[in-house]
Amino acid sequence: VLIATPGSDLTMPTNQFIFSLLNSEKKHFYWYKNDGQHYLSIESPIRLGKSNRFGYVQITLDVSYQHSVVHDKKNIFIALLFISLISTIFGFLITQRGLRSLYVLTDTVQRITDTSLDQRINPTSWPKELRSLSKAFNQMLDRIETSFNKLKQFSSDLSHELRTPITNMIGQTEVALSYEYSVEEYQKVMESNLEELQRMSSLVENI
Repeated sequence: VLIATPGSDLTMPTNQFIFSLLNSEKKHFYWYKNDGQHYLSIESPIRLGKSNRFGYVQITLDVSYQHSVVHDKKNIFIALLFISLISTIFGFLITQRGLRSLYVLTDTVQRITDTSLDQRINPTSWPKELRSLSKAFNQMLDRIETSFNKLKQFSSDLSHELRTPITNMIGQTEVALSYEYSVEEYQKVMESNLEELQRMSSLVENI
């Protein structure tokens, strides 16, 4: 032994491998166990000067931790199985939580009619990623309800505006047909009806 790290003979006795490699010019790797610890040892021949004699360099690495991890296949398999199971369960729960909000949205849309435009979604019960969607949906319903109410009011006003002249014309015509009038009186009734018709014509054009 020319040079040795102090205490290396306790880890790997010097003569453990060297005699089996005499006259060998190849590098060798060894896995071995000593006092319950696992080691990786590398031996490489080196030429001594210009002669044909060879010496050997031996390097040893303690790989007990790596050995325990790699060779404990049962624990690794159980850990991977457990992690896969947990990941599947959490993925399923997260997916269901997200889809539950979409189910609520679908149900709300199906229940909306012209008499139930006051339907709204509670954004606080939705995931953060979908709250903007629920708020936008509620705003859309607000606009639709406002427009629909304006349309209903417009229809009501239009019905009233048309009903008044028609009622006047019907009343005047019924009275004129109930009695015998002179030509001048019939002419006044026709003039009155003409005014109502012109009013209706103007209303239709405005519409």
